[in-house]
Amino acid sequence: MSIEKRLAAKKRVADAKRARVITAVVWTLVLALLCIGIGALIYKGVKDSNAKKAAEKAAAEQAAEFQAYLDAIDYEAQFTADGNVKDVKPSDYVTLADYKNTGIKLDDYQPSDDDVTAKIKTNVTSIEKKAKTDAGETVADDFTVDVDTVLTDAWVEKNAAETLGKDYEHTVAGYKEYVKKSLYDSNVSSLNSDIASFLLEKSTYKDLPEAFVNQCVANYRGEVVAVFNQYASLYAYYGWSTVYDQYESKEKFLSSTEESATKEAKTIITYLAIFDELGLEATEEKAEAYFKDQGSDYSTLKETYGQPYLFLQYKCSLVQDALKDMIK
Repeated sequence: MSIEKRLAAKKRVADAKRARVITAVVWTLVLALLCIGIGALIYKGVKDSNAKKAAEKAAAEQAAEFQAYLDAIDYEAQFTADGNVKDVKPSDYVTLADYKNTGIKLDDYQPSDDDVTAKIKTNVTSIEKKAKTDAGETVADDFTVDVDTVLTDAWVEKNAAETLGKDYEHTVAGYKEYVKKSLYDSNVSSLNSDIASFLLEKSTYKDLPEAFVNQCVANYRGEVVAVFNQYASLYAYYGWSTVYDQYESKEKFLSSTEESATKEAKTIITYLAIFDELGLEATEEKAEAYFKDQGSDYSTLKETYGQPYLFLQYKCSLVQDALKDMIK
């Protein structure tokens, strides 16, 4: 073989060796990259799994936390069968304000004729608008009606008979009476609130029994959580996934509910002190009749809240009525 051929053969052998080396290096790199990629995927999978487990654990812990609020509700724990706070004489903890002279005027809470007329117009317009919409008509957003033309005895019988029931005549006069009473009932809630605010502001208090206040706080927080759970889908519209979101944070939830519940505890002590001072009397028979008049089933309420708490609520209602009777 000539020198040229031997050199060419050596070159081919050298090139082949280099090719094998390059191939080996490439495959080594490929395998290394594959191992890195697989490792990354495994790491990501483990990380995601751990994150999921952590999220599930946090959610379970928070669910248990909210359930604890519900479990802490006990309406009977701090009250006796006759609706008093256990082992507490109310007058030992409050020096009452002059509740016979609140400065509140009853006329400020009586609905005016204009209030009644405006409410009737709103009601009638709403009913007529719905009727037209249900019939497939297109109704303008600013749709309104002429009440003097639309509101007749026949209209009342057709559209408000169920609302008026047996308590009111199914006539225009009866409907006006119903609307005025409804507005007054709504205003009475504001009146009761204003009276309570006056009493809390003007009365002076000693530190209330810790066990009583703590139970009031527990009940209040449990009620707030229960209401949130009931309307969770509605609150989700506002971006609130938990009751803490509603209050912006857990800390604000705790501080706000404690403040509100403490006011409630003071109000209870205040009303019971007035109940005793005025010499009011309450019986379970009258309590049952009171709740029945409110449209509630006493037996069901008794199972939910217990007789002591219902009796307390009835006594407080008697105080509210007495205080309203003092207002001119």
